[in-house]
This record gives sequence, C-alpha cells and structure tokens, in this order.
Amino acid sequence: DDISHFYEIERLRREFIANVSHELKTPLTGIRGFIEPLLDGTVDDEETRYKYLTLIRDESLHLNGLIDELLNYSRFEAGKVEVNLVPLDIGNVIENIGFKMQLLADSKGINLELRVPEGIPFVYGAEDKIEEVLCNLLSNAIRYTPKKGVIIVSVKDEGEMLRISVSDSGLGIDEEDLPYIWERFYKADKSRTPSDGGTGLGLAIVKSIVNAHGGTVSVESKVGEGSTFSFTLRKVQDSI
Repeated sequence: DDISHFYEIERLRREFIANVSHELKTPLTGIRGFIEPLLDGTVDDEETRYKYLTLIRDESLHLNGLIDELLNYSRFEAGKVEVNLVPLDIGNVIENIGFKMQLLADSKGINLELRVPEGIPFVYGAEDKIEEVLCNLLSNAIRYTPKKGVIIVSVKDEGEMLRISVSDSGLGIDEEDLPYIWERFYKADKSRTPSDGGTGLGLAIVKSIVNAHGGTVSVESKVGEGSTFSFTLRKVQDSI
C-alpha cells in the first residue's frame, strides 16, 4: 500500500545518503593517504612517486565520476536537461557501445553478444543520452555477471516502438526488490561492498532519460538465473 511504499522509499533514501557519503569519502581518503607520504618526504624515489601520483589521478577520476552522476540526475529531476530528439540509427549506437564495453567484458571472462537485425528502423533519440542508457545497463550487467557468463543485447520491433533489451546470466534480483529497482535510492545488492555498487542512481538516470524520450523501462529477473532490463524508443516510420 501507499504507506508501506512511503516507508520503503524513506529507508532507501537513508541508505542512499549513507552510500553516497561512503562513496565520496573513499576516494578522498585514498587521495589523502597518497599525498601525505609525498609531502613528508617518505617517498623520495621517482618510480614510487609516479605510482602514487597515478593512484591519486585514478582516485580523483573516480570521485569526479561520482559527482557527475549526482549532478546529472539532479538536472533531470529539475527538468533542466533538454533532449533533442532526432532520427537515430539505434543499430549503429548499439554496435559502438558494444565495441567500447567489449574490453571490460573480456577482462571478466564474459561473453558479450549483440543481436541486432539488419535494417532495423531508426528511432527518435538523442545519441549521447541513449549511449548513456546502454553504458549504464551494460556496466551493471558486467558488474553482476560471474566469469564465463553471457550478456546479450537484443532489439525487438513492437509496432510503433522498438524494444532494446540487455539480458545477463548474472546473480538476479530478489522479487521483493523489483518494485523499487528504478527508484533513485535503490542499490542493487546491499550485501556487496560499497565499491561494487556505486551511488544507486544509475537506473534512476536510465529511467529519467527513457521517459524524456517518451519510452518505458522494465525489468525481469530471477535470483540465480539472471536479469533482463529493457527500454523502448519510438520508431521513425518508413526509415528502413
């Protein structure tokens, strides 16, 4: 009911604040830990200095990514992001993102398959935003799929809409969590270490972007068998 839903969202909000606080504090603590030996002279050889500076750079990039994610979502929430919808070759977008994510999948021993039919219709979309959606869904799939697992990106024509799906053979999601999967404070697996989970904003951003395109999002999942995340985009008629 509405009351229990409210309390669940409030619980997720509190968890979200704790998660974000930890996610922001972790790279800052790392940066401070690497800077202090450089300042006090503990590190005095060039090879170690270079190693420490590289780690500082990596931690700062991680921190910047977290902040960008927070700002990105807040802009969508405030309605300050304009989505310029133009005819878009979604097959080409999927191929490009698949190419970019292949290295990450390979590093985890995961088989990434792109099942994109020839000559699929164009859709109305903003390329950078749809790329963000696909990157988010694929990153999650890779994160939660064990070695030797399979991830499949597929496209289905549904009349006025195209459905793009990202299916994985990963850990799956508890049925009780599914109603909250797209909430802005939801974190996919609360048992994971914070470094594995991110801020919990990724799927909320996906939903905001797809909604701005006039599409819908959905998820099907079974614990131990995997998940399928899908979103729809409006077709450009007669665009084959």
